Amino acid sequence: MAYQLKPFVINLGDLAFLLKQINFKPLFDAQGNAVVNWDGVGSVYTANNTEIFGGILTGDAASLLAIQNNGVGFPSTTAPIGVRDVTGYHNNLFGTQAYWGTVDEIFRRDTGADFINYIKPVAGGSYLTNNGGLDSNPYAPGAQAYAAV
Repeated sequence: MAYQLKPFVINLGDLAFLLKQINFKPLFDAQGNAVVNWDGVGSVYTANNTEIFGGILTGDAASLLAIQNNGVGFPSTTAPIGVRDVTGYHNNLFGTQAYWGTVDEIFRRDTGADFINYIKPVAGGSYLTNNGGLDSNPYAPGAQAYAAV
């Protein structure tokens, strides 16, 4: 039985999603921290450090116009929206943790590694995976990535 990679299909919905990610405008404060759910009041900055002036009060004409033209930034600290920087900067949007997960930074580990429960060898040279399946080579790409021809 020969194997062949499954075709990679992109539909119109996928393209619309990608366009939305590309057109998303992240906003930042003066210190470079990501702005979450901006209310249009005060100044914020674009990714290329262009200052955007908002209104004085939430809901006034200037703040509403600023939101209409520039958006509110990230809708939440867990929002998976926008195209991230290749360095990993601002992958973590929570507060001042912009450098968490960036290149050349030590990856913070809050829990201990649990290698014992990842895979278990069984008779015949196979391994029992954590989803109950058998895998003869757990360190190679799984057969689920291939389609039989």
